[in-house]
Amino acid sequence: MEDLELPKSDLVYASFSLPFCAPTKFPALWAKIRRSLPPGGHFAGQLFGDHDEWAGVRPMTFHSARQVRALARGYRVELLRETVEEGRSYEGPKHWHYFDLVLEKTRER
Repeated sequence: MEDLELPKSDLVYASFSLPFCAPTKFPALWAKIRRSLPPGGHFAGQLFGDHDEWAGVRPMTFHSARQVRALARGYRVELLRETVEEGRSYEGPKHWHYFDLVLEKTRER
């Protein structure tokens, strides 16, 4: 996904996929998403939190609440919900920490 080409889009939907981006490539991917959205366009998806069970164990991207708020700058936040819970993954029991996001891009700066 790091090499993804994004056309101008009114909606970018990334359900539980962006955390699988390599940490060194995430800033460029997020910039591509931002550039692809016109004012009024939306991003919807999830980011994994830094207290997720996989943080520090897997070569994935994890964010603190502060980092998520920083990524949301330049957007009108329609939803920013943090979830911390015990649940399941494809491997079995898992401690989840993630952020649900629905963001509307505001005017270009």
